[in-house]
Amino acid sequence: MQRPNCRTGALGPKMTRQGVEVDACGECGGVWLDKGELLHFAGGKRTVSRKLDE
Repeated sequence: MQRPNCRTGALGPKMTRQGVEVDACGECGGVWLDKGELLHFAGGKRTVSRKLDE
């Protein structure tokens, strides 16, 4: 996968402290979340919806 920020290579898998594997860039620190991963870190659909409304 092409890095969305620095575009100089591929993203690699990285395990988070919460036990979720995400794709991360070792150079710029950018993270690509697959479907559903954002909800895991944000605390669920209601939390995300409320924060977007804010």
